[in-house]
Amino acid sequence: MRLTWFPVNAIKPEGETLRVDEPDIWPEVWADYLAQFDMSGRIGPDFRCELFVLPQENGCLVRGELSGTVYLACSRCMEAVDLAVKQQFDTFEPYPVGGFKRFADLAPGKTHDKGRRRNEDSQGRRLEEAQKRDELSIDPDVDEEVMRETADERGMEINLGALLWQELVLALPIKALCRPDCKGLCPQCGKNLNLEVCSCDTESLDPRLAVLRNLKIKH
Repeated sequence: MRLTWFPVNAIKPEGETLRVDEPDIWPEVWADYLAQFDMSGRIGPDFRCELFVLPQENGCLVRGELSGTVYLACSRCMEAVDLAVKQQFDTFEPYPVGGFKRFADLAPGKTHDKGRRRNEDSQGRRLEEAQKRDELSIDPDVDEEVMRETADERGMEINLGALLWQELVLALPIKALCRPDCKGLCPQCGKNLNLEVCSCDTESLDPRLAVLRNLKIKH
């Protein structure tokens, strides 16, 4: 099993467990995502994952854990921050079939996937819309980055790399800090105020507020 698009029908019906601890695989799997989110971080050599994938009638159940070190830049001073990650997750990824129906399947009088018959007026509106679009999004829970129909339309495939990336992002803090009291960078000279004190005038008024310098308020 690989951490990219993988056919669901190649997974054993009773499910499969996947363990990944090769440090070289993560940069390759997540390079595009790092660029997409403009992240300068990197994955540590101790990073690993273990997950269990179980195909079901209408989707895949995925349970797993991510653990290891992630290196990011401090949000204030831009110095490197070592973050220890340990994220357990339990998610269900529905199949597009049932969430995304082809309009060719929405013939008058046909029963949909929940067993209820659409009335002819509703079918007519959908068939008219079919002339403008190829597909109809019915299930908003379908994540096309993780689950999609195969190119030959004979099955489903799951992107485990994308799924693990999403779980990693959820495990990261909104702002990474090298320490809680990080002083950041001087906005004028750019020096790291954690390491040295600069001689910049920190009392100077923001030029955008200069018009308020002589403002007087009457009580």
